[in-house]
Amino acid sequence: MSKFNLQPQAIPKPVTTPTPEEAYEGVLGMRKGGEKIVALDLDLLDEINEQPFKVKQQKVDNYAASIAECGLIEPIQVIAMPNGRYEILAGRHRFRACRQLGHKTINCIVKNGKKDDLRLILLKSNTDRQDDFLPSELGFAYAEQEQILNGKRDVRPRTEQQRKHIQRCKRITQLIEPLRDMVDENKIKLSVGAELSHLTNAGQQQLAQYLLERKQNISEKQAHNLRDLEASFYLTEEIL
Repeated sequence: MSKFNLQPQAIPKPVTTPTPEEAYEGVLGMRKGGEKIVALDLDLLDEINEQPFKVKQQKVDNYAASIAECGLIEPIQVIAMPNGRYEILAGRHRFRACRQLGHKTINCIVKNGKKDDLRLILLKSNTDRQDDFLPSELGFAYAEQEQILNGKRDVRPRTEQQRKHIQRCKRITQLIEPLRDMVDENKIKLSVGAELSHLTNAGQQQLAQYLLERKQNISEKQAHNLRDLEASFYLTEEIL
C-alpha cells in the first residue's frame, strides 16, 4: 500500500465551443432540434378557434405598442397544414398586433410533432401565464391538458397553492354558464364557485336565478352550507 493517501481528483469538464455549424445556426435563426425562425406572410396564417382562450383586444393593443417600439422579440409558433397554410399554436395576440400595425410578415417557428404534443403547446403557452386569462378559460385548459398528459408524466404543481388554484379552476367548468360567468366577472370568488360546482344542475339553476334577481353575493361558508343542504333537501327559494 502506498504511504501517500492520494484522493482521486475530480476531472474538470472541458469547455466546449460551438461547432461552425452550430455557430451558423445561431446566426441564421436555427433553434435546437432543427427548428428555424422563418418570416411568413400574415395572410397565410389562421387562428385555431377550438380552444378555451378568448382574444383580448387590450392585450393586442399592448403588444402592438411594444412591437412598434422594439420589434417582435419572441417569434410565434405555428404548424404547417396540408393545404399550404399555417395554424397558430402560440402567439395569436402578437399575430393580430402585427396585422394591426400593417406588417406583411411575422417571424414564426414551424413546429413538428404529434397531435397531442402540439396541442399541449397551445394550452401550456397560455396556462403558464395565469394572470392573463379568466378562471373558466384556465379551467377548461387545465382539464384538457390533464386528459392529454394522463399516464405520460407527473404533472403535479410545485406548490399547494398552485394545486388548489388548478383544482378550483377545473371545478368551475362544472358550473352552469350564469354561475361560471359570475366567477369570471369576479362577482363570485373562485373558491366559492368551486364549492357551488358540487351542486346539482337543478340546484345551480335555482341559485343562479336567486342571485341574479337579488343581485346578492354569496360567501364560501354559505356555499358549503348549501352543498350540505342539497344532500338532504331539494334547493328551493324558501331554503335559499
